[in-house]
Amino acid sequence: MERFQIQTAHNITISQNIAPPTKRIGASLIDLLIIAVYSLVMLYLINDLNLTNNFFVITICTLPAMLFTLVYEILSNGKTPGKTILNLRVVQINGDNPTIINFILRWLLRIIDIFTAVGSVALLSVLFSKKGQRLGDFAADTTVIYEKETITLKDTLATNIEENYVPLYPQVISLSAKDVETIKSIYNQSLRGGDYNTILKIHNRVLEITGIETNEKPVAFIPKIVKDYNYYTQL
Repeated sequence: MERFQIQTAHNITISQNIAPPTKRIGASLIDLLIIAVYSLVMLYLINDLNLTNNFFVITICTLPAMLFTLVYEILSNGKTPGKTILNLRVVQINGDNPTIINFILRWLLRIIDIFTAVGSVALLSVLFSKKGQRLGDFAADTTVIYEKETITLKDTLATNIEENYVPLYPQVISLSAKDVETIKSIYNQSLRGGDYNTILKIHNRVLEITGIETNEKPVAFIPKIVKDYNYYTQL
């Protein structure tokens, strides 16, 4: 699976998985299926209630289908039902969550991207761009990432300790192995997703539990306490 490096607003370089075209197509088909089912139900009701000549009713019933992906992505942090099922999410190229303007730009260009030449424009753009972007992504400075985690040794508690390593926080021994493994797992997941609020909450909670006093930034502090814990428990 292709990956790309992004530089966050916090000057941290993280790696993201580019969403495979097959998964993006699958997510779009799931969303279209939901829209199609809704449209058929509305069409049946309009015909059954003899409202086919009522422009206002038809407009009101059509809007949810037209705005489905836009509203869902805004309210669900870059996800639609299809993206949720296939572990995909829209993000800005710098790793931040998209703004409403970003979502609107992506949505407006769907007409060209997806509904022109049966989606071939979007597919070719995704295939040949380095960051898996369709035209709407280029305009909005966004892309779609694949969030399903692959557990590796790096994601477990195991951490390499240099022979001359000097720990800074002996208070970490008040934590349990399960605590530290949970902290590391949530930290890695939050860092990949650009969720710095969660990292800050972990940082504050660790300080509260251990009584550590430090001016170290949360993104640097959490890996440090994991490493220190490994140092003391491996003695």
